[in-house]
Amino acid sequence: MPAKARKDSSSLLLLSTQGREYSDEELLLLRQFRQVAGQIMANPFITIASATKLIGLSERTLYRKCKELTGLTPATYLRLLRLDRARELLLSGEAATVAEAAFAVGFEDTDYFARVFYRHYGQRASELLRPATT
Repeated sequence: MPAKARKDSSSLLLLSTQGREYSDEELLLLRQFRQVAGQIMANPFITIASATKLIGLSERTLYRKCKELTGLTPATYLRLLRLDRARELLLSGEAATVAEAAFAVGFEDTDYFARVFYRHYGQRASELLRPATT
């Protein structure tokens, strides 16, 4: 994963290292992918292939464009969006448990979620849980 992804994953800006200007069309494509990702995020059974139908692109075109614009595959980009949303849920207190946050963003396996979260953020998801107020 590019180093830029770790430093600024909360905004998930364009991650390409090419340092070029992006066209309105390219920015629109990323916005559309993020919108579709938001709609399908909680469903682990929806694939990138089915997401491409919602965007109106072929799977190959989405893969190529996503890789060109972000430096990531669509699946990796979607996983980062899911991790980012789970982190927001944990920090805001909207998710009471790590498992709740994981399921809310489409991870079926909480152990896998915990490993991926730790690998990406360098801290355990449980460290972000807000203590229950009594």
